[in-house]
Amino acid sequence: MSRSPKSNEKGGIQDGKRLEIEKWDRNFALYENGKLVCVTVYKRGALEVKRRIEELKAQIAEARKEKPESQHEKEANHVE
Repeated sequence: MSRSPKSNEKGGIQDGKRLEIEKWDRNFALYENGKLVCVTVYKRGALEVKRRIEELKAQIAEARKEKPESQHEKEANHVE
């Protein structure tokens, strides 16, 4: 039997905008932007991987907001 992901109720595997968990044969697959990230035996494992990825993305976004503009960037943005 082929191990291909089953489509969800929406009619697709992934809408390309967020992390999504799909039933994959007897396992669970986590997709991001239509690309397979991982396959887990238990749904709980897929949920945990999804939670951790979302947490890391939030931390990265927060760090980018807090990052002060470097001297090089200030010089590059300076208009005379």
